[in-house]
Amino acid sequence: EKFGQEVMLPSKLNPSGAVVGDRISFEIVVGKEGGRPIAINVTVKGHVDNIIDKSALAAKGSTEDLRRQILYYFSDENLKQDKFFQSIIANGEGGWISMATILGCPRMEKMGATAQAVIESIVGATEVEVGTNKAGEEAIRRSTPAPRLEAIRRP
Repeated sequence: EKFGQEVMLPSKLNPSGAVVGDRISFEIVVGKEGGRPIAINVTVKGHVDNIIDKSALAAKGSTEDLRRQILYYFSDENLKQDKFFQSIIANGEGGWISMATILGCPRMEKMGATAQAVIESIVGATEVEVGTNKAGEEAIRRSTPAPRLEAIRRP
């Protein structure tokens, strides 16, 4: 119980052949030099069907989450401080930011965003529009000109 319901078994220490979904019993040995605890003497007690990978579910963003994030990226609030997006808008033609750039943002990656999901999430949004940049890539831009980048004031 101290270690929860999940354990990582290195293949070298898994002679029982336990797989994802197996109910197991095991003993814990402290890892070398402060390393992670290691499960030993693993015994398979049964198997659970229909395992749900909670980490994968948590990582996926809903349509509303994607919409909120895209609209934030293109908001006055963000663009007044965001040198990265401001640089792309200023150096590109028409203010387009490629879908590849947007999907490469850490929050979008964490949400498991796809181009199709992003496009679907912003249907009806008047703040942004979907089109293609001059390289022919799917892209998004603001419906109105971006605000100027403001100097960050340090106290």
